Amino acid sequence: MGLADNPHMEDYSLRYTPASFRKWSPWMVFLSCLVGISAMAGYALDAAFVNAGCSCRWR
Repeated sequence: MGLADNPHMEDYSLRYTPASFRKWSPWMVFLSCLVGISAMAGYALDAAFVNAGCSCRWR
């Protein structure tokens, strides 16, 4: 029984989307991971600069 057959579990946003859009290729998974890792690296660099004693005041 798929999601569309079960009225309690149906995802209405995916009701009319093609099946090819619901499956992620390995390339798309890789790119999604790369985006997440780069975002975390950006937050880590920002925290490193703040903890290093950046003396800029935002007023």
